[in-house]
Amino acid sequence: MTQRSRFLPFWLMWQPLAVLLLLLAPSQLWLTEPLWSTEDRFSLQVMGLASAYGIAALFTGMGIAREGSGRARMAFIPYGTALATFSVALVLFASSYSRPLLLVGSVLFVLLALTPFVLGKLRKPAALLLGGASIALVGVGLAGQIYAEEQPEGLPVTIDSRPTHYHRVALTYFQHPEPTIWGGGLDRLGDDFLLVTGEGAFYRYEQPGDSLVGERLALDAPLNREDFQAAVDTTVNTDWFRVSGLLTQELDDGVRVVVSHHYWNTRDGCYVLRFSETVLSDPPPWESTSGAVNPPRPWRTLYDTQPCLPYRPPVDGVAGQDRSGGRIAALGDSALLVTVGDHEFDGWNAEDIYPQDRNTDYGKTLVIPLEGGEARIFTLGHRNPQGLHVEETGEIWLSEHGPRAGDELNLLAQDANYGWPFDTHGTQYGEMTWPLRGATDSETDFVPPVFAWVPSIAPSNLVAVTGSHFPEWQGDLLLATLRAESLFRLHREGGRIVYAEPIRVDRRIRDLAEGADGRLLLWTDEGSLVSVERTEDDETESVIRVCTACHTIGEPGQGLGPDLAGIFGAEIASREGFQYSAALESLGGTWTEERLDEFLADPSGFAPGTSMAVAGIEEAAQREIVIEYLEALEESGNP
Repeated sequence: MTQRSRFLPFWLMWQPLAVLLLLLAPSQLWLTEPLWSTEDRFSLQVMGLASAYGIAALFTGMGIAREGSGRARMAFIPYGTALATFSVALVLFASSYSRPLLLVGSVLFVLLALTPFVLGKLRKPAALLLGGASIALVGVGLAGQIYAEEQPEGLPVTIDSRPTHYHRVALTYFQHPEPTIWGGGLDRLGDDFLLVTGEGAFYRYEQPGDSLVGERLALDAPLNREDFQAAVDTTVNTDWFRVSGLLTQELDDGVRVVVSHHYWNTRDGCYVLRFSETVLSDPPPWESTSGAVNPPRPWRTLYDTQPCLPYRPPVDGVAGQDRSGGRIAALGDSALLVTVGDHEFDGWNAEDIYPQDRNTDYGKTLVIPLEGGEARIFTLGHRNPQGLHVEETGEIWLSEHGPRAGDELNLLAQDANYGWPFDTHGTQYGEMTWPLRGATDSETDFVPPVFAWVPSIAPSNLVAVTGSHFPEWQGDLLLATLRAESLFRLHREGGRIVYAEPIRVDRRIRDLAEGADGRLLLWTDEGSLVSVERTEDDETESVIRVCTACHTIGEPGQGLGPDLAGIFGAEIASREGFQYSAALESLGGTWTEERLDEFLADPSGFAPGTSMAVAGIEEAAQREIVIEYLEALEESGNP
């Protein structure tokens, strides 16, 4: 039997196992959860790595079939090229990715590529033994996936605390127990939280200590998605036909719950944005074996937007339903203020320009009386207002999506016109301008935004900090975002926003609420709830923060002082772009632990004429923390 006929079948048998292991092992080893339960950005990263391996295997197999060689050097070019191309593309083009996941996957990639060449040199019994062991390893990986999937949902995964201006915060992620489409809403329910998903399912969550405990309520929003799905083409993405907002209000006899949701009019073949109300008893209803305990009152329709919109064949699969708005705020006990998006009736995606038409409700904020009466327009000229907050002082803040960029924060005034689609800081997708900017003969004075974002952040809902948990943030607005996957703290002074501080969350934040104790809870499109709370610095963070007030670590040229990354072994006073004292420049030699310790204790004593923002670190234990921290970063290769 020739070398090709002996090696090729064995090599072919190995490849499916290798691809399977690449798909399963990286997410399990690093994320401790199965591939099908990870976030899209992580699962795409893993699948991309497995695809790169498959392409390299194809070219390698063609070479083996042609040349009949089982030597490992045949793998260097195709596998090395595939891994390098994937890694470079991931770094350059992916908006976010996991470096540890890339490292774990790359090591496994190389091992799996070389293993068949090693096993192929062994005698048949040994090869079978090692092959069986490899199959068993895959089986163990699968068992680990199943075990991880069967673990109780809702267990927290706490990431490292995040430094922010004034407060360091900790983010704790809790996985919601059921899959959900984008959308829904979150609001306080006494000392707890009420969540409604995009599909309309209700859950109550309480937050005892560091945990989050939830239960499914015997309540569903009156969303008739099935009727809509039956009426449209099966290729249409009906996930945008959903619940968009939630409001709770405490009453004497329970809790008023108001939701906004699309509603399909089967008789006329059109849809509206509907606002529906029910009242929950105290305690709220939950499921039992015999049905609902403390059942809610029947849903009551408060208002349907006008006119009923005909279904239009979608250009992008959603036909404007993603621009629904749907946020709800209370105006006292007798009325609601709600937002309604333009549903793409903006003069460009459709001929009609509803945001400037006072005979329609779209592209507006509306006041809806709770006990009968006609709804009225409060403001107009909006595109997709997804955030609404009414202050105790009466100020009303609204956030909305622009087209490409031009996302806005507006301070609302009754009967004001905010300009869309004739006045925007955004542009048409794929172009350098918005085609309808200034295309009106109206003499209306459009109200400019208080703050705008370029590029887009895709703002969703917002709240004001009123509790004592974040004392230095009192009175600031916290704005959730979708595209930016961050929480923006908007600091106000004199009625204006003076700065916007992003706090990275790494999730699309659909809604947020401030709890009774001042902690924040976020609801994300990824189906997770994120608790945000203040945390204290540990000793290492406190000491290192003193250093990073002037120095950077891994960002050369960005600080007032020299970058500290790679300082051990570097020549003293060698960083370009900084003016050193004559005494420091004349010392010569390199930085060692002993020299750095001496310098940190007394910079001017170490080299006369050298000055820093702090005179020195007097305590030896704190100097040791700095040195060990810098050494650990160097060893990890990740400053």
